[in-house]
Amino acid sequence: MTDAGKDRRGRETWIEAGLALLAEGGVAAVGVEPLAARLGVTKGSFYWHFRNRAALLEALCGEWVDRSTETFIARVEQLGGTPSERLRNLLLVTADAPKPLERAVRAWAATDADVAARVAAVDARRTTFVTGLLVGIGHGADEAAALSRLLVCFVVGETMRGLTADPGHREIYAHLLSKPPG
Repeated sequence: MTDAGKDRRGRETWIEAGLALLAEGGVAAVGVEPLAARLGVTKGSFYWHFRNRAALLEALCGEWVDRSTETFIARVEQLGGTPSERLRNLLLVTADAPKPLERAVRAWAATDADVAARVAAVDARRTTFVTGLLVGIGHGADEAAALSRLLVCFVVGETMRGLTADPGHREIYAHLLSKPPG
């Protein structure tokens, strides 16, 4: 409890609750009052961490960027291995990614140019990472760029359709892409 006897909760707690609301009901569901109710605190405690709802939404988008891309890339790099093994690991670790949050952010991007720019940057980062792996496997730069774009679009499409990723299929995709050309 704080000096005023109100639980201010940590910034991370508000972000986690905001991400949950975003995943459950889209950006329109994310508000100070619903978050405070979810956390069982007064809405005044929100303002210890965020200037306003817009600041919270910015934090949520930033957290999504980190979780949806950089965290996976770091995990794949930590696992190490050849470019083929890293591609396989990437496809397997992303199979467990939280799909409702990805769908909610992409729906939000359809109505907000700033979020759309962040989503485009995430897609570009994902594509660049996969391109590097494919070049490391032996694909030419142009072919690797085309294949990586196709793979990123496939994974995003699978997510947007709400399909459960099949690890067996992802193994096959990794195997097919891991074959050097020729």
